[in-house]
Amino acid sequence: MAMNPKIDAMVDLIDRRIATLTRLREDLLNEFSNYDFNSDEAQTRLDSGKFGPSSKSKDGRRGELRDYLAQHGASQRKDIIKATRMPEGTFAFLVTKHKDEFQKVGRGRWKLRLRALSQNTEELQTTM
Repeated sequence: MAMNPKIDAMVDLIDRRIATLTRLREDLLNEFSNYDFNSDEAQTRLDSGKFGPSSKSKDGRRGELRDYLAQHGASQRKDIIKATRMPEGTFAFLVTKHKDEFQKVGRGRWKLRLRALSQNTEELQTTM
């Protein structure tokens, strides 16, 4: 019995999403199968509710990105992501949401906008 083409398309979409979720589940299990959840670091993260990579900046990833660009100047996206160990999606979110702070200056290069740079410099001076 032939189904409606729209129903077939929806079923195909659901099947693809199930396959994607199954791959993600397998990747997650592979990634953490040997992780020591009883270590002090794991217990601290579990207790705090923060189990992802921790940011060293008081302003989280946004502050970490600001600090990196203030210290290194205009940098390639791939270099920023590698040095900060920031997820690509987080980087993309930050530079899109905070266009008043981060400016694209060519192919994949990002820098702090002048106002954000002066604010970051003032913050660094008050902490010293």
